Amino acid sequence: MLSLIQAEIVGKAIGDGILQLVVKVLIGMAVIGGIALFLWLVRKVDKRINK
Repeated sequence: MLSLIQAEIVGKAIGDGILQLVVKVLIGMAVIGGIALFLWLVRKVDKRINK
């Protein structure tokens, strides 16, 4: 019985770790996407000003 509880705790810990990793990756992608979009907009505005 104890080993079953321990396995559940370990499984939950692994699950939480994977969830945190997924969240970090998604946040990282959102930040990179936001920076890329910002740079693209700056370049677009820059071209309009330079004309």
